Amino acid sequence: MLDAPNARAAAHGFTFVDARGPFTGHAVCDDVEWLNGTSNPLGESYHPNRAGHAGYAGIVENALRSTTAAGNS
Repeated sequence: MLDAPNARAAAHGFTFVDARGPFTGHAVCDDVEWLNGTSNPLGESYHPNRAGHAGYAGIVENALRSTTAAGNS
């Protein structure tokens, strides 16, 4: 399922970061939500909230650090 995004990212020199694992357990109506439910304005619906952005930033930071460390080897 992720072959296409991984391949497209790699073809352009990027690393695809899959956020599904870390977001598991943080969906709408979970105890600790990382996503907005239906919101006003409607455009904010089902997008990461503040906690979700912080969680996603951690995922990306880890990917950047591992890529940087691999480049320095």
